[in-house]
Amino acid sequence: MKRVAILLSVLIAVAPCTLQAQTTASSGQETSKKRTSVSTQTTTVSDGLRQASLKIEEGDRITLRNRFGPIVVTGIGGDTLEATATELKQGTGGYKVHLIASRSGEKIMIAAAVTTPGQAQNEKEDKATVTARGSGASVVAAAPKSAQQPAPKPAQPTPSPRPAQAVGKGTGTGTGQGTGTGIGIGRTPRPPRPPRPPVMATPSAEALRGVTDIKLEVKLPRNAHIDLIDSRRYASGTTASGAPSYLTNTRNDVSVTNIDTPVSIISSGDVQAAKVGAVEVKTRAGNVQVKDIEGPVSITTVTGAIIARDANGDVRAVSISGTISIECARGRTEATTTDGIITLTGIGGDLDATTTGGTISFTGAIREGGRYRLKSMSGLVRMLIQKEPPGFVASLSSYKGQIQQDFEMKTELSANTATSDLPQTQGQPVRRMMGRYGDGNARITLDSFSGTVQLGRAPSQVWKKCQ
Repeated sequence: MKRVAILLSVLIAVAPCTLQAQTTASSGQETSKKRTSVSTQTTTVSDGLRQASLKIEEGDRITLRNRFGPIVVTGIGGDTLEATATELKQGTGGYKVHLIASRSGEKIMIAAAVTTPGQAQNEKEDKATVTARGSGASVVAAAPKSAQQPAPKPAQPTPSPRPAQAVGKGTGTGTGQGTGTGIGIGRTPRPPRPPRPPVMATPSAEALRGVTDIKLEVKLPRNAHIDLIDSRRYASGTTASGAPSYLTNTRNDVSVTNIDTPVSIISSGDVQAAKVGAVEVKTRAGNVQVKDIEGPVSITTVTGAIIARDANGDVRAVSISGTISIECARGRTEATTTDGIITLTGIGGDLDATTTGGTISFTGAIREGGRYRLKSMSGLVRMLIQKEPPGFVASLSSYKGQIQQDFEMKTELSANTATSDLPQTQGQPVRRMMGRYGDGNARITLDSFSGTVQLGRAPSQVWKKCQ
């Protein structure tokens, strides 16, 4: 009877530990299954197709890419994104055009891609149907095996888990009699890692030289959020002169219309945007033209011209060697170019314009309390304002040129007066005029090193179209 009682106490002590070990293992397996299910449904890749359709949900963020040609984006009604890849001009090498449409959580990627003959011959494609999260539509997924993860090493035999033991006491019979206490730790098998989504392989540099003119056209809801539109070409390095060397010779222009949300664009070609919520553009060697922009505008280009019209927000335009033309901008405006002409018409906010080797011309009405600064190193600086402007204080400077002004100002410093606190240039005093017109709430600063500086009156019809 005593032995039976001791045996029952041991079983009671072991049972809770065994149950806990089983529960932990079961929880780990359920977590593993859940993660695997999520991972297979968060990324969708479409390969071998030239058209794709995805339902856009609130909070989705979209990225559009095309390395082989232009991108055309148009805002439409509804809640569905429609993408098409079209070969505009036949290249060499017999490559195959693809359209990639992938979703990872709230991020969506739409891109044009190609498979070269070498890839088609040496790589097998695995196709699987994966449903985009919440889209309600299935898209075929495919990727070359070489683009996927390398085959895993053969699994090493895993020792069977040790059974959980419990704290207990026991007695034994034989040559001796004693008691012992032991502690055992149960081990839970590690859940397997979820599979990674397939990835498109990048063709070799030599194979890409035959690719040319693939157009990516995307129609999507006007209120969709676009993170980035990227049409940069593949670059393989630099030439002897330091200029970038590109694998393709395509002209990767971008056109965006009827999008109510902000748009960010990086391009290797010309960019046009119209009826957009706000726009940010960066291009190396392309012209940029934007109009009917509801929010702020930011444009940066190296060798291209910039044209901005009818912008309700602030405008910032920077070009290294291109001309800048801004018309009917209602916010603050900044324009900078190294070797180009700046033309400004109907600017509603403050103005700051600078050029090194070009001219600056402003035509429009100034506002009460506004700030206007125009500066050129060797070009003409001209500002033509309304016939009866609000009061302003003008500072007109020209180191080697002339100063012209049409207003009856109370002059504080004559153009021919030299003072000790003004800098000297080649032994000659700086030519500068400061004057006050009316109450002097606005501030006008016109400066040129060797060009003419002019402050005059302009016909009102020139800027009335901006009102």
